[in-house]
Amino acid sequence: MPEAVELQYPTDEYIGGGEYRATAPTPTCHVMLACRGVGLTNTVKEIMTASVLQHILGVDDVVKYSSQSVSRLSKAGQSIEAPFSATATNFNYADTGLFAITMVTHGDHMARLVKAVVKEFSQIAKGNVTDAELVKAKHQVKAQLLMHTEGRQSLFEDIGSQVGLHGSYTVAEDMMSVVDVVNKEDVIKFAQVVLNTRAAMAAYGNLSNTPRLDKILAELK
Repeated sequence: MPEAVELQYPTDEYIGGGEYRATAPTPTCHVMLACRGVGLTNTVKEIMTASVLQHILGVDDVVKYSSQSVSRLSKAGQSIEAPFSATATNFNYADTGLFAITMVTHGDHMARLVKAVVKEFSQIAKGNVTDAELVKAKHQVKAQLLMHTEGRQSLFEDIGSQVGLHGSYTVAEDMMSVVDVVNKEDVIKFAQVVLNTRAAMAAYGNLSNTPRLDKILAELK
């Protein structure tokens, strides 16, 4: 492998805030809430900590009453009487990152889903994380890292993306060792950082029962 190249990225310029709403003739509603996350300038541990928090919340689509209903977001959505999806994602950009939760359900139930999801996130920021949740999330993150090395094509794609974004390649085993040292306090602190930044919101579809951003933020106080 050639020597690593140090890539230069702009300083973190997260701004946040703002609300976009677009009504559409559809029964469903799509909402994304985003705050400051981790970007390409963050350390590997910070990126892995964000990934662990994602997996505690839930990174995959959830179907009500399915066997997947074990994440924090899926538990939060059990209170609504309609199919729903709730997913946590971190978007890495050169200058900053976005930690977002995407929700989809029937427009009539969106207010209840948003309230339940925000409450669940705030509970994590207050320290409500179990050892079992932490261990499970860390196993899921490490499994995800290993899946990138399962086939030649996925491995080459991983090498290419890492070199293109960071100027060097870190093997899965080294990143897994970083995941091992992520503890409960790291996850709670990161959740607090996320909630203490200016949130932004986008909503699309049937917005008849979709709360405004200021009302959602008031639930966190």
